[in-house]
Amino acid sequence: MTSPQRPLPKLSSLKRLYIHNCQLSDQTFDSLTPLVFPSLSALACEGNISLISALGTASIQAALRSARMSSSIIPFLPSPQYPHLRALSTSSPPPAWLAKESLLVLECSASNLTAETISHLSLSLRIARLKSKGEEQQDETLDSFLKALRANVELVKEWELRVSVDRLYMEIWEAFVAGCEAIGMRVVVEEGGKNGERAPFDVGFWKAVNEVKERMGKEEQPEWE
Repeated sequence: MTSPQRPLPKLSSLKRLYIHNCQLSDQTFDSLTPLVFPSLSALACEGNISLISALGTASIQAALRSARMSSSIIPFLPSPQYPHLRALSTSSPPPAWLAKESLLVLECSASNLTAETISHLSLSLRIARLKSKGEEQQDETLDSFLKALRANVELVKEWELRVSVDRLYMEIWEAFVAGCEAIGMRVVVEEGGKNGERAPFDVGFWKAVNEVKERMGKEEQPEWE
């Protein structure tokens, strides 16, 4: 008989959290709450694995079993109850509740930013940064993303859009950047990895977090916790 899992301790001082390719039990998944991280302001999560029991519905479990899957790779996203969350990097589409949050920095892939998901984003967003894997740097993906930006032009023209560009795809990105600038967006191009690869720990998101925090101080805006 296994002993019950101990509850996670309260980490009141933790403000930044990076979770990458972790296999989480359903108990641990359910424990990632504001009670544990009451001061969390910046979260990066990618490729994280939760056991199927964390999904909690028989219909989803049955569908996965029929697909011969014993567990599901699902991205960890915080609940909409983190009062100090200001920056999020995620491998999934941004959830609708972000519109109610004072999010300042968002990082995700272009394929997850549809016209609908963009419309849900916070009006306070300062920097949107694209995660650009090789398959993301294709004409079809970027054309769809540009259409989504145009559909929300009044919102996105307030952003600074950052893209990490692989030299192999520079011509495709140049056309995309020109399209963004045509609707009044500011675009910052970063040099990406070779052949669409990203470093295991991408510092670009955390650079954006630090820059926005510094800007807020200069603008005498209330600094995030």
